[in-house]
Amino acid sequence: MAIEIDPQFADAWFNKGVALYQSGKYNESSLAYDKAIEINPQYSDAWSNKGAILYAQSKYDEAVRAFDKALELNPQFAEDWYNKGLALKAEGKYDDAIKDFDEAIEINSQLAEAWSNKGLALDAQGKYNEAIQVYDKAIQIDPQGAIAWSNKGKALGKQGKYDEAIIALDEALRIDPNLVSALILKGGALHSQGKYHEAIQAYDKVISLYPNFAVVWSLKGAALCSEGRYDEANKALDKAIEIDPLLAEAWSVKGFVLSLQHRYDDAIKAYDKAIELAPDVYYFWSNKGKALNEQGNYSGAIKACNEAIRLDPQESAPWYHKGNAFYGQGNYSEAIKAYDEAIRLDPKFAAPWYHIGVALKTLGNSTAADFAFAKAKELRYEG
Repeated sequence: MAIEIDPQFADAWFNKGVALYQSGKYNESSLAYDKAIEINPQYSDAWSNKGAILYAQSKYDEAVRAFDKALELNPQFAEDWYNKGLALKAEGKYDDAIKDFDEAIEINSQLAEAWSNKGLALDAQGKYNEAIQVYDKAIQIDPQGAIAWSNKGKALGKQGKYDEAIIALDEALRIDPNLVSALILKGGALHSQGKYHEAIQAYDKVISLYPNFAVVWSLKGAALCSEGRYDEANKALDKAIEIDPLLAEAWSVKGFVLSLQHRYDDAIKAYDKAIELAPDVYYFWSNKGKALNEQGNYSGAIKACNEAIRLDPQESAPWYHKGNAFYGQGNYSEAIKAYDEAIRLDPKFAAPWYHIGVALKTLGNSTAADFAFAKAKELRYEG
């Protein structure tokens, strides 16, 4: 071997690093690159490849430092700007990542991956229109880039443009029929359109490819629930939990299904498990509060709703469920205050208006109650 002949031959250590990396031996590969750099500190390719290994190991800060060193030595290498952007994006440093993707694009405007990942960074910031424009640029460069089409579909779905999202996702799937991200996103878009059966078909396609994909079993369970197929939904959710007992969302959806079956004790146990796994998700607490209301445990419901409100004060549902708890206690004035807050946060939320009407009528204020009932009807309340 070259290293045995001349241990001070940097290229030999570099090539060894490449071979080890390709074998998945990241630690050993990194050591080989370190040796190449020790021999030749100006070896930009070794710094670049070391950064790639650190990124693959989720050591993003160290990866950024390695790419910075490579770029110090060769600032015109677009791939290093791109890879540094990936590491920054993985850390949630989206503005910095976008700057580096822009550097890569300035050097090589045809680098479709840089455009696509810039789109992902913009998407993560909620800048969906800008993200879509950037995805379109990636698609213009590489019309057969299935992932860019899928990412565009994702951004359109977040805007509620489900028809357009499905068109983009179908194009991704035309290019790559087994692209899991596109299948999952298409299932979500179809679910949002109320096309539950088609959503289930998309999820089943993923499951046929990856039978132990717990998240997709959970999504299928949610779609079956929306179709009113509660027993089948529970089976899908049980499968998700069997595969991944730590999947909080599956426990939460199971709680929701059990509530619809009026199995409130079991529902609350499921919500408690979800909360144990992910205590900072507001709607786990909110839905638990709703189930406690159904049990008549109003004080417990208020505590659960208060925690949901603490976690996300801008969500209307916990205030509505809290209002129902106060109403159940006969505390009508506090119920009305809670309903008012739900309406302030979501002026199109019809149910609080109806329940304000019920509370006001109970208090003997028929005129104000009639106004509230009319407002609920205007908003198409269906109780």
